[in-house]
Amino acid sequence: MMAALALMTGACSNDNELTPQQPDQTGGIPFIATISGNRSATTRALTEDTENGKIVATWTEGEQVALIYKVGNKTCNATATVEEVDEEGTATISATLDAGTEEGTEVTIIYPATAVDPETFEVRSDLLEGQDGTLANISQNLDLHTGKGNLSIDGIATLQQSVKLDSHLAIFKLTLNKMTDKTHAGSNDFTSLVVSYDDANGGYHVAASVNLPGNTNEFYVALEPATLPEYPMLWFEATTSTGKNYINHGTAKAVSLEKKYYHSTVSLATVGDVVGANGKFYTDKNAAMADNNKAEAIIAYVGGVENYFSRFLAIAQDDVNAQYHKWSEAPTAIGSFAATHPITLGKKFNTNAGGDSSYDQVANNPNTASNTHTGAAPKGWRLPSVTDWRYIFQGMCKDAPSATNPVGIGNSAYYGYAKDLAEAINHSSEWDVEDDFYWTSSEYGNEAASAWCYEFNHSGMSKMSKSTGGFVRAVFAY
Repeated sequence: MMAALALMTGACSNDNELTPQQPDQTGGIPFIATISGNRSATTRALTEDTENGKIVATWTEGEQVALIYKVGNKTCNATATVEEVDEEGTATISATLDAGTEEGTEVTIIYPATAVDPETFEVRSDLLEGQDGTLANISQNLDLHTGKGNLSIDGIATLQQSVKLDSHLAIFKLTLNKMTDKTHAGSNDFTSLVVSYDDANGGYHVAASVNLPGNTNEFYVALEPATLPEYPMLWFEATTSTGKNYINHGTAKAVSLEKKYYHSTVSLATVGDVVGANGKFYTDKNAAMADNNKAEAIIAYVGGVENYFSRFLAIAQDDVNAQYHKWSEAPTAIGSFAATHPITLGKKFNTNAGGDSSYDQVANNPNTASNTHTGAAPKGWRLPSVTDWRYIFQGMCKDAPSATNPVGIGNSAYYGYAKDLAEAINHSSEWDVEDDFYWTSSEYGNEAASAWCYEFNHSGMSKMSKSTGGFVRAVFAY
């Protein structure tokens, strides 16, 4: 016997005025209908069927579903409650529709009701943010299903046809490992994960953000493939309890992800790992060679910095041409280096023809942020600015000053760090940089004849005449 109907009130808004308004509750129309959606039990849950490699979804009584429909030119939102679930997984739902709802009106059914924005009556744009990494959280808040039907009204309202809700999500079971830790010890201290992608114009978009449950390196994340580009390069960026950042990426055909369940292992790279010419991350040069790939750069910093890079900064393992260059020659040298050392991340990111790599060109002094040079490419190889060097040292050297508070970036602050950086670059105690100075792209304030450099022989930033010969080391920004 069906449980008594729990009639819920609805809300309507004009198309041009989306603030919900309470309808006249005395003139509502009772609504009752059945919906299905691949559910086969009387308790709602998402459970993992490991034997068959799939996620099983079921209904439970008391769950709420949103009904979006129109009365005249008003868009209305009613909340329906699941009253009964039969043995085949079909749910009976009930609600109260606004008075004046007409025969044949199209209604959009959205589960869960909490997925609907109360202002716009559309699926919330932030629905997939703030996940907690558990299947239960996805089940209760994020398991987005929708369907459409038309109303039949004869005293009470029902649906003219059988409606099956369709899933919009792909659910991933991810196992996170640290690439540099062969035994994966300590891999359970991840505290957050962001899954993101770039659009055709290089814009940064978050597909999902997850607060990890801790004490495990396995967790679940829901994505909506319909919002992704056709062939997205998904980035996985995780943070540990100690604040250390890890990163990796992978590609997939978005349309093939929808309504699917995947179990994937993601090995995450961090500072000190290397970037290959194929865009993959490796623990060291030998690992890249074993994969028939050439190591091009070593990761110096993981994380995004507005106006400088979105996800990581890496420094080349070799000097440009292994010879002196005047400051004016450095951009062209970087351009030639980029042409012969391409790194493919979805597509090749090289500097522009002519080597315009002075991304942040003018610094009044090395202790303050410098002005962004808008003509330079924010991705690909470039001559490192003073700001780039700050992040290189923060990422690669122990106890280095913070790049965001670079007071005393001169000799006294970075004294002794040159050898630390050289060892980090080469993964050994052998020096892979010259005991000399390296150019930055940052000019020395208003002194047209001078620019900033980093001196490995004195371990600090200093100004140098642009006509002096110095070494050039490229960085790769993404």
